[in-house]
This record gives sequence, C-alpha cells and structure tokens, in this order.
Amino acid sequence: MEFNTPRTDIGFLVKLIYDAVDRSINDELKDTGLTHSQLSVLDYLSYRKDRRTTITDIAEDFCIKHPTSTGLVNRMEQNGFVETVEDSTDKRARLVKATNKFDRDTSEVRIATEAKLLKGFTEEERRALSAMLVRVYENIK
Repeated sequence: MEFNTPRTDIGFLVKLIYDAVDRSINDELKDTGLTHSQLSVLDYLSYRKDRRTTITDIAEDFCIKHPTSTGLVNRMEQNGFVETVEDSTDKRARLVKATNKFDRDTSEVRIATEAKLLKGFTEEERRALSAMLVRVYENIK
C-alpha cells in the first residue's frame, strides 16, 4: 500500500487550492471592502434575482450555521452591500437584497480566478476535472 504524503493527499491539496483561491480573490477585492465570502453572497443573490432570499436560505445553500450567515449579512449591510427587510409572511425572517454599491459583475472575479486555476487545461480536461470534483463532493457530503 502506498502512503500519501501531505503534499499528495487529496484533502490537503483541496485545502491548499481553496486557501490560494481565497487569498487571490481577497487580494483582488481589497479596494472594494468586500471579502471572498461576501462576494459569493452577492453572486448568489444575483443568481437568485427576483426570488425571495432569507438569511436562512444563505445558511442552507452555503452549508454554514445560521449565526455565521447572520454575521456575514450584518457586516455586508453595515458596509452598504446588502439591505435586509422583515419578511411580511414570516416576522422571524429577514429578506436579503443586494444594493448597487458593488458595481462590477460579481462573476467577473470568479471567472478570472477560474481562468488562473485552469490555465493550460483543455476544455475536455476542464469538464473531466469538474465532474470528478462533483463526485468527490458527493462522496463526502
């Protein structure tokens, strides 16, 4: 049986890649006042467009605890990137909507980072990698 060193262990490599992506996106965003996590929420809100989105939706779809999503949304609201209003159908819930403060397309940073990640890959390799990563995620979730 072959022993995987920390440098070839899949879980370790995934963490290294995530940390590098996080650093790269945070560096790209430093002048905006946003973080990678906050940009992801804006991207999510843009994707959901006119659908009702609560802090609970964010917590569930990002697989984070509700207090974490509340803190994330509160910081974004304090910095003017989102606004929240009480849900008229459920007084316990707050609806989250993006403001126009971040004037770039939220996918712009993600696409640029993905281009860096996949530099030199063929389209076939990109599709295969994506499919394998989805399988890895499905196996572990």
